[in-house]
Amino acid sequence: MRKLKILIVIVALISWIQAKNTETWHYNENEDIVFAENDSLAQPYKCTVDSAGNLWVISSTATSTESINALYKASPGDSKFTLVDNYTDENQVDKTTGITNLENDILVLCQQDGNPVVSFVYYYPEGDIDQKYIIDDAAADGYGTKISGFEATQDNYIFGGIIYKGPKIRGFDYTSEADPFGHYISDECESADPGGSYILGDAIRDIAINPNGDYSDPNTPLYTSRNSALSGEATGGVTKWTGGVQDSLLGYQGEAIDDVSGFLNWTSHIPNGITCDSHGRLWAIGTDPNRRWVKIFQIDGNWATQVNELPSSTSEDVSYSNGAPLSVPADVSLSPDENTAYVTDLAARKCFVFSTSETAIDITERISGMEDFFLYPAFPNPFNPTTSISFYLPNKAMVAIELYNLQGIRIKSIEKRTFTKGKNEVNINCTGLPTGIYFYRVSSKFGSYSEKITLMK
Repeated sequence: MRKLKILIVIVALISWIQAKNTETWHYNENEDIVFAENDSLAQPYKCTVDSAGNLWVISSTATSTESINALYKASPGDSKFTLVDNYTDENQVDKTTGITNLENDILVLCQQDGNPVVSFVYYYPEGDIDQKYIIDDAAADGYGTKISGFEATQDNYIFGGIIYKGPKIRGFDYTSEADPFGHYISDECESADPGGSYILGDAIRDIAINPNGDYSDPNTPLYTSRNSALSGEATGGVTKWTGGVQDSLLGYQGEAIDDVSGFLNWTSHIPNGITCDSHGRLWAIGTDPNRRWVKIFQIDGNWATQVNELPSSTSEDVSYSNGAPLSVPADVSLSPDENTAYVTDLAARKCFVFSTSETAIDITERISGMEDFFLYPAFPNPFNPTTSISFYLPNKAMVAIELYNLQGIRIKSIEKRTFTKGKNEVNINCTGLPTGIYFYRVSSKFGSYSEKITLMK
């Protein structure tokens, strides 16, 4: 009886996860957020959404010397950004490198050129420029180095990426009890990013934190995104950090995240924004010309499985005819209810807006009017020893189906043949394989998808 109860709980949990993973995202160009004509030098870089649903975006010379350093805001329903603060005439701002929020307070991370380069934070209580003040080494120690990326936990601790003895993570205390407010956590992380030592031109560019995550638990992961060095001596990608806690970073160790297709192996392009949703899924921005997408991954150990993506008409992987024409996407943020996704784009100079609904009606509507390659969840899952997978093809095509273990090693080829337009179904037989988690990959000329399945004997 006890085993049966455990099995029921596992089945319910996996079914819930799958339901979240099959959400359908929509793009409507009429919802794009653009800049006013007199903001012609603005290039939207990093972004955050406050508790009230306002979108905050920084423009930065970190991505182009032709850009400006400035802070912009768009309230829900706005079609244009409003300039909040222009740092062009402030000599101490060489570039903006991060932005986050503590509920409705906005924090903009900046770097000041010099020898050495130092960082500081512009703090806007309730987003009010009239209450703006600076947090730097004079106000709270820990900012005397280059810091990039900034993301807050629900307990008001903030993580950033530094190159000093790294790249690695650094933590800051922005709790109400902090003395001084915003100081860095002296129990520093001692482990460097697994991609190699810092090489000129590469750095941790962004941080992703589960908004509901308990970061007093050393098993709760945070993620960093690092671009590769032009020389190739340092490897970019996404790193998962565990083993430490938000008020003592000593135990944190980083491990590189892998995926079947190498989607998360970043090149030397800078932005590569990432974020986490409340279910712990990682959202990643593909920035270089071979990506131009926003993909959503389920992370198991150090393995990433793509479970969804925002529709892009310019992706070199899977192109959606009715998707957003992403050019150089930089970052992604979610609304408080996670039903809206905002994607900043440097070259397009706008923010693309996506919306979703998780109801069965929406999924049915998408299936009935299907135009794109689409993968359905496997059923049953968990299974023993067979399960069925289904996929939709917009036209007749050759399809390959392969099975992988958690280490990304191909176990066997399940199918490779031509399928007809429409919905197709294939059975997977795992007789002889041990109990565990596996991944199957469905590939065609229209793109590829991977999904997790659990064999339970």
